[in-house]
Amino acid sequence: MGFTDDLLTGLAQDLVADGIGTWRSNGKYQAAEVGIVLGFFPDQPSDIIALTPYGVTASAVGDDIQGVQVRTRRDGQDPRPAMALADAIYERWHMRHNVTLTGGVYVTQITWQSSVSGGRDANGRNSLIQNFYVQHPRILPHRP
Repeated sequence: MGFTDDLLTGLAQDLVADGIGTWRSNGKYQAAEVGIVLGFFPDQPSDIIALTPYGVTASAVGDDIQGVQVRTRRDGQDPRPAMALADAIYERWHMRHNVTLTGGVYVTQITWQSSVSGGRDANGRNSLIQNFYVQHPRILPHRP
C-alpha cells in the first residue's frame, strides 16, 4: 500500500504488542475483542479503537508530523471502560520516541495533543477521541 497505511498498520500492531487490542486487516472481530480498525467506527464490535490520519505539517527538510485521531468505544452505559481504554493508549504512546514500527516506519516521537468526549452512540456506547502527533522522517523524491 502506501506510507500512511504502513504507519497506521504499524501503530495498530504496536497496540496489539501491548495487549490493548486486536488487529485484523479484514476488520472482522469477535464480540469479546477490542478490535482495531483504520478509519471510522463500524457498528460492531462494540469495543473498538479507530485510527484515522490527518495532516499536520510537512517539512521541506526534516521530519513530517502526521496527526492520528484515536477514537475508542466501549459497550455499556458506564463511561469508565472507554476512559480506561483511552488511558492505556495514552500511556503506550505519549512521549514514545525512536521506535521502528512493524512494517518498517521509523517514528521519531509520538505526542498526545488533545482529547474530547465522543459522547454516546444510538446504542448507548461511550466513546472518547484523542489526537496524537506522530513525528517521522519520510523520504520523498523532491525533498532535498
